Amino acid sequence: MEFSVLISTIVLMAILILSGIILARFTEPTMEVRRFMMTLIINVALPSIILYGIFQLEVDSQLFRQVLMVFISAVTISVFGLFFTYGVAKWVGKDQSKVPEMAFLGGLGNTGIVGIPLCTALFGAKGALFAAIFDTGMCITMWTLGVYILNRKNAFFSWASIKGILTPPLLAAVSGLILAALNLRPTGIIYRVVESFAHLTAPLSMMYVGLLIYLMYKNRSFQSLGMVSVPLLMKLIFLPALVLLILTQIPFEETIKMVILVQATMPCLTTASIIMARFGRDENFAALTTLISIILSLLTIPGMLLVGRTVLF
Repeated sequence: MEFSVLISTIVLMAILILSGIILARFTEPTMEVRRFMMTLIINVALPSIILYGIFQLEVDSQLFRQVLMVFISAVTISVFGLFFTYGVAKWVGKDQSKVPEMAFLGGLGNTGIVGIPLCTALFGAKGALFAAIFDTGMCITMWTLGVYILNRKNAFFSWASIKGILTPPLLAAVSGLILAALNLRPTGIIYRVVESFAHLTAPLSMMYVGLLIYLMYKNRSFQSLGMVSVPLLMKLIFLPALVLLILTQIPFEETIKMVILVQATMPCLTTASIIMARFGRDENFAALTTLISIILSLLTIPGMLLVGRTVLF
């Protein structure tokens, strides 16, 4: 990965996010518009970019082993991130009632909407697949341990968590790997349709993030501003640095190491405020933390990856 490619990709992300902010400023997007965009990204664009990447790969036993390593890494990092952030928040937090929110925001990242397009742009087809597998591990952790931390009355594993885990990107990754292993790959118009939707993923995802940034800013509440430093420092600095340190001791392939590092540097979940509201937690605190983390991540992502490139290889 050339650093110039990383910088140009981050700049492109920033421009697309800014475009989403400007578009939201002049159109006042309704709930129906936001729901349509989210449906298009989650159900069409992300599965397409994953399938498009898989169809360009040679699927063999080695690739399946790499997929398993990425999945185990994702679950391990997500679980550790939740527990570690919970402990730090419990130790330094003045408002103990906000500890579950801090743990959720600091331990889990936006590995889907932001992470998958970014890894695809930086690392190509393998990047798309590995990023999707990492996101799957993060989602499993989020809908089990993450939700349990937010609401202890909620069952650790329930039908709702199963539905949350069985996302279209996961189904696309599994079905794509099976088809590729059987040497069944689409051609002609089907392949071109998948390719067309795949190319829409990054613009749609980044513009949607920009739209959310505008809405978070418009409906902002700065009452919890002093407490956002804990999840922000954990999510953007300490956890990525710890992941980088561990990766120096593990003999993974270069692409796997970099994808794991990229996913570890992702900002807070853009859907965190929705999940917080669902389980009776402070959605304004989540929205504010997410807003700041997305903005800061445009600086911390290239910084952490530059250090990672220097240290790992």
